[in-house]
Amino acid sequence: TGIIVNEKLNIDRKYLKKVRAMLHDAQLNGIKDAANKHYNEEFYNEFNPSRFYNKLNGQINFIGQVRGKEDAIYQKFKKQLKNLEK
Repeated sequence: TGIIVNEKLNIDRKYLKKVRAMLHDAQLNGIKDAANKHYNEEFYNEFNPSRFYNKLNGQINFIGQVRGKEDAIYQKFKKQLKNLEK
């Protein structure tokens, strides 16, 4: 599941870095290029930006589920994702 159990539940750093990289890439290069790089969307017949957005949203929600909705990283990622909509 990618959950680390020490003193408290947490997410693996690699997972957080991956989500951070996808958000950064989408902001700089656009959703289509980020989807091609991170999810290999070119194998689909037709590009659908909502597919990338939904996958990324699900990954961010997983972070919020484990770390809590008040977590600073979760809130930062949610804010960045919301800015992608504009």
